[in-house]
Amino acid sequence: MAQGREFLPGPQRRPGLRNDVFNRVLHEPVGFFHGNPTGELISRISSDIDRIQTAVSETLADFLKQSAILLFLLVMIFVIDWQLAAISLLLVPMVFYPTVWFGKRLRRLGQSNQQEMADMANIIYEAFSGNRIVKAFLMEDAENGRFRRATNRLFHINLKQKMIHSMSSP
Repeated sequence: MAQGREFLPGPQRRPGLRNDVFNRVLHEPVGFFHGNPTGELISRISSDIDRIQTAVSETLADFLKQSAILLFLLVMIFVIDWQLAAISLLLVPMVFYPTVWFGKRLRRLGQSNQQEMADMANIIYEAFSGNRIVKAFLMEDAENGRFRRATNRLFHINLKQKMIHSMSSP
């Protein structure tokens, strides 16, 4: 084996999901980059991958833990009073439907949040990469206004998300 080659990632060593996504996007045709704003691509590679990693690590573990607790509590309820437990199970749809509604609403807000993050990243990219043009036409205030509007939209979406999330807990 050549010297230093043992440190290169091989087929047995996975470089990570973020690296895979970046590599995939990098190899897309030029038309792909014209149809997708740079800020959106940056946001997808950074934020989406973080969300996936969080979902896999924290959410999956929490789901397994909560499932075990639910199973234990169901067994205990039936052991204590099986008739009351049977009646209580009839009320499950009254809990299920609001949970589904909150989940759909949070998912839509999450997608809106992601889009606004992408728009904000795109504004930053355009303003910084085209800073000579911005300065030549004295457009600093206009770019600042665009950025403030984007962050304001993002703030309101985050506020809605927190409100829906806090309502879904009880």
